[in-house]
Amino acid sequence: MHTSPSSHAVIDRWLLQALIAGASAAVLLPFAQVDTPAFGWLPMWLIGLPLAAWLGWRWLSRVGGMPMSVAATARNRRRIAYSSLRGRRSTRVMAMATRRPNARA
Repeated sequence: MHTSPSSHAVIDRWLLQALIAGASAAVLLPFAQVDTPAFGWLPMWLIGLPLAAWLGWRWLSRVGGMPMSVAATARNRRRIAYSSLRGRRSTRVMAMATRRPNARA
């Protein structure tokens, strides 16, 4: 049976790969170790920010502070919104159907 990896594992792997790529670039490329006027200190962008993102992602996944998947959350929100609209529409249609015709005519 083929199982697809969860979105959490995929994002975790992407963040870790970005961290490894940034660290290797900062170590191996001399121009990646400088301070530029446009970006500032490049090792912060190449190592520090991917590390902070990866650690934050790991912390959120351990404490359970994120939903199962973004698609599932959006699907549930749409389902709630559409069900409430259907309920309103059906009550309005039923009210209009049971309304008496105008007696003045």
